[in-house]
Amino acid sequence: HPETNRPSDTCEPIFVNTMWWKRIGIIRWSGLLVIAVVTLYILYKTFSMSTAWSLPNRPVNFTSFANKCPANLRPPKSKTKCVPDFFGDLCDNDIFTTTRYLPAPSNNSKGYYRCKSDSESIERIEQLQRKIEGIQNNCDKNSYLAARFPPAGLGSTIHYLTYTMGVAFEKEKILTLNGKLIFGDDCKDFSCYFDRWSNCRSRSSSPKADVENLDVAFPIQYPHYVPAAYRDKGLFWWKSQILKYYFKPNKFVQERINEVKKKMGWKHPIIGMHVRRGDSCTDSRRPDCIDMKHYMKIAKEMKSLYGVNNIFLATDDQSVIDEAKRYSDFKVHYIEIDRSVFDSSKFIEWRIIDGDIEPFQIGLSAVIDMMLLSDADYLISAFSANIARLAFEISYAKKGCISPYVSLDIPWCFHWGWDWDVPNAEGFMC
Repeated sequence: HPETNRPSDTCEPIFVNTMWWKRIGIIRWSGLLVIAVVTLYILYKTFSMSTAWSLPNRPVNFTSFANKCPANLRPPKSKTKCVPDFFGDLCDNDIFTTTRYLPAPSNNSKGYYRCKSDSESIERIEQLQRKIEGIQNNCDKNSYLAARFPPAGLGSTIHYLTYTMGVAFEKEKILTLNGKLIFGDDCKDFSCYFDRWSNCRSRSSSPKADVENLDVAFPIQYPHYVPAAYRDKGLFWWKSQILKYYFKPNKFVQERINEVKKKMGWKHPIIGMHVRRGDSCTDSRRPDCIDMKHYMKIAKEMKSLYGVNNIFLATDDQSVIDEAKRYSDFKVHYIEIDRSVFDSSKFIEWRIIDGDIEPFQIGLSAVIDMMLLSDADYLISAFSANIARLAFEISYAKKGCISPYVSLDIPWCFHWGWDWDVPNAEGFMC
């Protein structure tokens, strides 16, 4: 049910209220059925052709189906794809409610599980990437959409900007940014870490440029917007593909990633494990920080299932690394940095703004952690952390499929500003 997030009594699709149909006696009133079908078709065509910013305040959620109804009443599966935002071999996992996805390995895989992408999905991804690139480099049109950086952490900032990217795509305007990225150094934007988004001249050097300034509140109101052409793929797919284009590591960052991998002896299969501490443990809006033993319990389960004993551990707390290294049946890899800079209850973004810590190295370590987590074969994390969700989304964009994962607190969610109730998460706001 779209409001209660509980399964309906009938296991019918959420758009159908069977009691309502019975009350009006639709079987006998065949004429009314014809009128209703025609009306729905007109409404559907109108909605599909519209740019339709007036979407509901929450995403359509098929929670009432997954794992609760008989197989013949679950979401339909075609030969090539699941319905939007469902995944898995049987298409019975809902991205909005699934916190644990550990599919059994096939008999011939010797324990190692590798997800499989379908050719249709890959073709669709390549098509979208070419279209975004074409819009971002349509210099002759000279039309820009200017968004602002929010005063937030790196992960929150990136998630916020995915909404503005969707708006720019729909309007076919070059996305550009106002203000300055607080995690940058000499550069004002993400070019410190990622490839430039456009080869066009900056709008400031083009006096005749058509510039539309995007209200900072707009993406907060419509965080789940998906362009009509891609609604059949779902919100998770769309967010992931946006990230794939806009957040490709630049040459400097990719070299650092390669150096780190070589130094730590990166080897597949490997578990990506994200454990955030620092300011997150004192943030009343977040679930409580989870003891390390629970992460390692899942790691042991993955080892039993998939034969994996390598862990890449991304964390801001040295004590977490020390504890993980006590598990002698695992080889723990991590980036060697001074983690004492994270030991504070004050939000990291405010410490940067106040000049307490150096911003670029903080941002660089977070980006490298995020990219290495996305390269791992399995993921253990808490999805209340934006970096963990970003790694999950980028992993999907790279592979074209969802790898085994466990989130120890909430399922995947799409917001950045604590403004959406996460299903089955005891009041947590995404």
